[in-house]
Amino acid sequence: MVTQLIKSPWTWVVGAMLNFPLAQAIEQRTQAYENGSWQLSSDPFECRLSQSLHNSATAEFIRLPGETVKLALSLSPGEPLLSSAFVRSRRADWQAETRPEGLQGVYEGQLEGNKVLFKEPAHQLLIDFSKGYWLDFYLNPAQQPVGLTFTALFSQQSYSDFQACVRQMAPLSWEQAREHDIYFATGEKTVKSAEVLTYLQDLVRYISMDSKVVKVLVDGHTDTLGNAAANRALSQQRADEVGARLLEYGLSLNMLEVRAHSQRYPLAEEQAKENGLNRRVTVRLIRHAG
Repeated sequence: MVTQLIKSPWTWVVGAMLNFPLAQAIEQRTQAYENGSWQLSSDPFECRLSQSLHNSATAEFIRLPGETVKLALSLSPGEPLLSSAFVRSRRADWQAETRPEGLQGVYEGQLEGNKVLFKEPAHQLLIDFSKGYWLDFYLNPAQQPVGLTFTALFSQQSYSDFQACVRQMAPLSWEQAREHDIYFATGEKTVKSAEVLTYLQDLVRYISMDSKVVKVLVDGHTDTLGNAAANRALSQQRADEVGARLLEYGLSLNMLEVRAHSQRYPLAEEQAKENGLNRRVTVRLIRHAG
């Protein structure tokens, strides 16, 4: 790592963003070229590509199920709190920069304690990283401004490994999988929506990856129209339909519990406000503790 006081390119860029000349020199910390590799950590529920700048910070591209990629910068303990932080990608020192220097491609992050999150630009920054671009961060604490540069070694291979991890990732997050309502038209008892069928397929795939899931509860419901016996049968048919789909997509039978509740447990008590909310099947996952 190289640490020095310089008038870096950030001097002009950030000065223009803040609409005043930035006269103060920036403390620049740059990763040594030979330490520019990025480390991949992966499992079915997280892909993380990271590089640490010794004793300063760690930059990470993070992808979670059901979310877009984000870029996070975590400051090491002892680093001063920030009032603002920016990031941009730029060509490596040995590459010719074809883009004009300026405000385009400079992004401000969201401060969360000693961490900065960059969500919207992360996808483009990851594409730039795959081309060998470096990441420049400008940090503005109360004391002297700091510039951090994370270099990129073997970036194409790191990018390919990260994308391979994403392709093997669970299709849903726990929040998306744990409970889901499937709604039906009046009298309807079959699932016809391609979106719902895709969700059920994704749910079964998620369950196959989450070893903590021990039971899948499928609960059928109706509205208050019709007689109780007919509603009881209809709620059973709806629940059986969803349960059969889950089995078709590969769910183990011993994990499935199907129940029918007729018009009990409404989401909306008044018929005028019901608007289809009570005509539903709820799929809920049960996890064992630990």
